[in-house]
Amino acid sequence: MSGSNEVKKVRVGFIGAGGIAGAHYERYRTIPGVEVVAISDVDEAVLERREKEWGIPEDHAFKDYEDMLSSVELDAVSVCTPHKFHSPASVAALRRGINVLVEKPMASTGDEAYAMYKAAQQSGKILMVGFQSRYEPALVAAKKFADSGFLGKPYYAEAVDGGRRRGIPGWGSNAGKTFIEKSLAGGGVTLDIGVYVLDTALYLLGHPTPVSVSGMTADYIGHDVSASEIPGIWGWDPAKFEVEDFSAAFIRFEDDLVMVYKQAWAMHAESLGNPLVLGTKGGIGLSPLTLYTDMNGYMVNITPQHLPRLDTFTQKINDFVRAVRGEIENPIPPKPIVKMQYVIDGIYQSAASGKEVTIQLPAELRERARLFARCVFALIRRTTNPALQGGEEVSWEGFTQGSRYMLGKAKVGRVRHLCAACLSWPGVLLHGREIGWCELGSLPKIAAFRDALGAGYAGPRECFLPGAKSGDWLLF
Repeated sequence: MSGSNEVKKVRVGFIGAGGIAGAHYERYRTIPGVEVVAISDVDEAVLERREKEWGIPEDHAFKDYEDMLSSVELDAVSVCTPHKFHSPASVAALRRGINVLVEKPMASTGDEAYAMYKAAQQSGKILMVGFQSRYEPALVAAKKFADSGFLGKPYYAEAVDGGRRRGIPGWGSNAGKTFIEKSLAGGGVTLDIGVYVLDTALYLLGHPTPVSVSGMTADYIGHDVSASEIPGIWGWDPAKFEVEDFSAAFIRFEDDLVMVYKQAWAMHAESLGNPLVLGTKGGIGLSPLTLYTDMNGYMVNITPQHLPRLDTFTQKINDFVRAVRGEIENPIPPKPIVKMQYVIDGIYQSAASGKEVTIQLPAELRERARLFARCVFALIRRTTNPALQGGEEVSWEGFTQGSRYMLGKAKVGRVRHLCAACLSWPGVLLHGREIGWCELGSLPKIAAFRDALGAGYAGPRECFLPGAKSGDWLLF
């Protein structure tokens, strides 16, 4: 007989049991109802060590993750392999109906990441990308300010967070080869820690659609024997160094937004700078969190106080388990991160060619926002009933021109402006605050209508729908 306080059991397996897998395990073991039941790793020494440390039965330790997935009943897996194997391992688990938490980077290439996203979409299972940086209190607070409209229209961002003066990975029995050998890592600093700064900036901006990139990479210090022998650093093998230790890029997005990206494993400097987003009404800086704006005729800096302290890695694992149990939605869904992976492809392609390159997104990722805007444009003219009821699930799939939805039972706001010439983003006035549509992959039973639509508005503020006026109903 089940009690009201009984928790749903979650059986977890590991694909890749070395390195970062230990941090996953230490969090899983503290969550009631979670049991780590199987592991897989190509390194027999790692398997043997983890069997003893984690109490895994010998017949539940596998060299081939396919054998583990096919023979052990699992609810979820943590994918902690070298970067190059994130995609095939995740896809294999998702196709067997198993939820996946994959370490960053999501994959080595955009196409690999897109395959993972499609596998999750087709299976209906969770694919969560392990950016514990999303839980940093300063970023959580900054996101709330960005979503509130504090920035106005964003037009410039810097994706950077200090960088390392000398921090090429070289620890462990394999001397860091999973990071510095291209066959295992897929890339260097860009895929390792560059993804953090890119994700932070893109998350604050509401994941705008990228257009082009001009990038460069360097590997000078990684090949320098004398640099690797300086006392007090991690140390690495320059003879085996096959990836970049520095990368930088200038990235263009839709709606006249640009971004500068920089990251380093090694450089002759203390810092590359800190994250920054600029908008027409305000700016947001991180490290430390500072808000910049004009107020009452003065330029002011605002520093939010008493931000909470928390273990972001623990929060990541806890939320994954909660999502697997159906208690919350996927806290870090994959679709926006797939677009970021294509930006990284563009950085590498531009660096190799020495030219600016156009970012090639799959049509599904490229057209959603524009399609939605066109549907809204048509429905403003067609819809006359201001009191439609609904509350059913709404997603991009199956959304067609002429569909009419309401999120929850709230009125859907009033027309504020819409660029009819370019069919760009509509803006609405809701509860006295100006907001805009953002590209959301799914809107399941949204009740907090204002909050759901507050993120990512980057549309024009000078264009108006011909014939529309403030106060007209906007329904979709």
